[in-house]
Amino acid sequence: MLVRQVLTGVAEAIDLDARDLYEISVAVTEACNNVVVHAYRGDEGPLEVEVYVRPAVMEVVVRDRGVGIELAPEESAGTGLSVIRALSRSVALSAAAGSGTDVWMRFDTPRTRELAPTSTEQLELPTPEEAGSDTAIEIILAPAHLSRTILPRLLSVFAARAHFTMERLVDGQLVADELAAGVESSTGGGHLSVGISAQPRGLELRLAPLRAGHANRLLRNASLGGLGPVIRKLSTHHRVTTLASGDREMLALRLVQSP
Repeated sequence: MLVRQVLTGVAEAIDLDARDLYEISVAVTEACNNVVVHAYRGDEGPLEVEVYVRPAVMEVVVRDRGVGIELAPEESAGTGLSVIRALSRSVALSAAAGSGTDVWMRFDTPRTRELAPTSTEQLELPTPEEAGSDTAIEIILAPAHLSRTILPRLLSVFAARAHFTMERLVDGQLVADELAAGVESSTGGGHLSVGISAQPRGLELRLAPLRAGHANRLLRNASLGGLGPVIRKLSTHHRVTTLASGDREMLALRLVQSP
């Protein structure tokens, strides 16, 4: 669900045809299902997905850190590779025993809008100490304006997982919309790292790296109609943390469903 929501947000940002999005989503879902079913032999483990948008092409990498694909052959384990190959322009597998598998998929995406070129050299997630140990998803969006089409979708999924009421779901959507509208200028137009975790009746959202002073500016300036500072009013708790670089900070928000 989370991966499909990200793909849908990317598709909206680049005006991807609905049929192309459907085929990409099916292929990527098959690759993700293979990780869930086979990679960790019933245990939990990380699922990593990378999406690259180039002129008329989208590339998606699905990666696990599990047992390696040779322990789950296509014919016997039902990895869905035949479906992935049918829907992709090309597929490449990279695997080693005991160290995981990469599935590289390349799709044709004609007549799509191009994204601004983005350097991948500085794309770093917050350290575990900064992000927290209970993060369910960490995602880097580059360029940062992808947050407009992706962040509200992700937050809605996690709000539903946290068993929020419809009223609180709407609150979460308002917070996500206001953050997405203002976060691009707060990052300087570069990349945005997003961490989201959910527990029953609560979720936490973390955004970094923001320019020094911009976290509080987001809290102060996000205003909708006569509601005043929307993010500050609708979030249950917030904190601003200075990152190791010293000139960047992380904004963490917590939303809780009242009893």
